[in-house]
Amino acid sequence: MQLGIKNKNFALFGGSRGIGWTAACALAEDGANVFLLSRFPERYQEKASKLATLNNVSVKSEKCDVTDELSVEKAVMNLLKQCDQIHGVAITTHSEAHGPSFTKMTDSDWEDKYQDVLMGSIRPCRKLIPHMIEMGGGSIVLTSAFSAHSPSNSLFAYASQKAALINVTKNLAQTYGEVGIRTNCVCPGYTKTSRAEERLEKITRNGASSKAEAETILIDNTHMKIGLNRLGEPREIGDVIAFLLSERASYTSGAVICVDGAASV
Repeated sequence: MQLGIKNKNFALFGGSRGIGWTAACALAEDGANVFLLSRFPERYQEKASKLATLNNVSVKSEKCDVTDELSVEKAVMNLLKQCDQIHGVAITTHSEAHGPSFTKMTDSDWEDKYQDVLMGSIRPCRKLIPHMIEMGGGSIVLTSAFSAHSPSNSLFAYASQKAALINVTKNLAQTYGEVGIRTNCVCPGYTKTSRAEERLEKITRNGASSKAEAETILIDNTHMKIGLNRLGEPREIGDVIAFLLSERASYTSGAVICVDGAASV
């Protein structure tokens, strides 16, 4: 499917790896120019250059720490110096982190996730929405999680902030829809990120006879009932993000889309 994004510009906060990187690939493959924003852009410059050359588009790595307001402000200023318009932004920076039980969590534990997950999504939106209004519209995709809908006694802070992002999505969609800004949210299920791959390798070393068996054991250990009975591939999430950013989703706004193999059914 052609996404209608050729020569358009997209900013992906957390776009240097994992789900964000696969979204960047999907956008670039359809002819879009991409800015990859991360804390360590120099680590990803080589693969960004390869993606640009392969698809004859611009792919640039920019430094940004979404937990730091000044860093976000500087990054957005740099983006707008390099192009006339940012047509869409996706934020996939925050990674899952299991923590202590509820009664053992400190204020600092809660604050860390608040700054990373919730404010780490709000800051880029807050800086780019005025530009989008000036340009006549744009698209935003936030990333929540399966755990936002499903309780987990080791993810209190993370899941709570992810749930808050669903509310932010709906509020942004209602508030800025009339000026042409669409906002949607993706809730990935258990996906083969680098952390999941490490767990699969550990299970294999401990006696699993194959990668398929290791994956089955990992799913069983989570007690998740995944309808498709497998983990998601990062590209399967990235393709949905790219679609939501594109003109093909022009009447989709305020949606919360679970991409979890029916785990949330």
